[in-house]
Amino acid sequence: QATTELRESEERYRHVLENMADGAVVIDCDGIIEYVNLETENLFQYSTEEMVRSNVGMLMGAQDRADYGGHITRCLATGNTKILGISREELGRRKDGVTFPLDLTVSKSEVNSGRFSWVR
Repeated sequence: QATTELRESEERYRHVLENMADGAVVIDCDGIIEYVNLETENLFQYSTEEMVRSNVGMLMGAQDRADYGGHITRCLATGNTKILGISREELGRRKDGVTFPLDLTVSKSEVNSGRFSWVR
């Protein structure tokens, strides 16, 4: 019974993520992409297989990519979370190299002591 309920709950949440109108990317604390939803594929024109296990910097313009790495390092080293929960405009970079403006919000979550971040 509990296993069935857990599986159904996971399927429900996965369905919500997959069908969001916004792109959703889950990364680990090293900036490695663990999950993307279907809208992320549409926005960036990469397949899920191309994005998962790659650094999230592949989806950012050059300046934002450089800044983001420093933000993550400072956040992990000092606990300074200035970038978390604040929506701001950044430049995304599609597979063909074309950059485009996007609204970015970064959140941090910890599940069973394993950190991961949600980038939208």
